[in-house]
Amino acid sequence: MKHLLSCLFLLLTLAVSGQDTLTYQRKDNVPYRSGKTDAYMRERCVLDVYYPVRPAKLPVIVWFHGEGLQAAISSFRKN
Repeated sequence: MKHLLSCLFLLLTLAVSGQDTLTYQRKDNVPYRSGKTDAYMRERCVLDVYYPVRPAKLPVIVWFHGEGLQAAISSFRKN
């Protein structure tokens, strides 16, 4: 039992110490098309970008999400 409690304490300590401590900024509606565009392209061809405030050597994750968003808007309705 003592060994089990020690392992549990170790796992909880690792989980807490491994949490994200970076602060992020967010830029909404960054266009990814240039050149000739129409009103629809200017409205829909945009990205939301999240990045750390302080520069750090971090991996880049690109996430394209589709088919689950209603009316092609990037904000979710809060229930």
